[in-house]
Amino acid sequence: MAQIQDQFASGSVGVRLPAIAKNADGTVRPINDATSLTLVIERPGGLAPLVYTETPPTGLTNPGFETDGTDGLMKYDTIAGDLDAIGVHRWQLTIEGPGYKYPSRLGAFNVFASLPTS
Repeated sequence: MAQIQDQFASGSVGVRLPAIAKNADGTVRPINDATSLTLVIERPGGLAPLVYTETPPTGLTNPGFETDGTDGLMKYDTIAGDLDAIGVHRWQLTIEGPGYKYPSRLGAFNVFASLPTS
């Protein structure tokens, strides 16, 4: 299982999930030629996973590149409903392009209950 990296309050929006594409030798893999970027968030309690795909990804799409893709950096910013389930979530970004398909390492985070505001 992926190590829990962060904890977020339920209902949080705009939380950034970052990843980097690397070659087998550990060097950064430019992904500016990518044709698609897919994020899967596995939620607790048997809820259906969340799946988001951008074709093609850019620095303006979500999921997308942090910059222009030449640095291998990918990101996803959570939207309303992503972080509503309490418990441990696992996530993974997969980038595809001409002749390659690279899944990122698994990430994990915990979503904790928020106190009511009213």
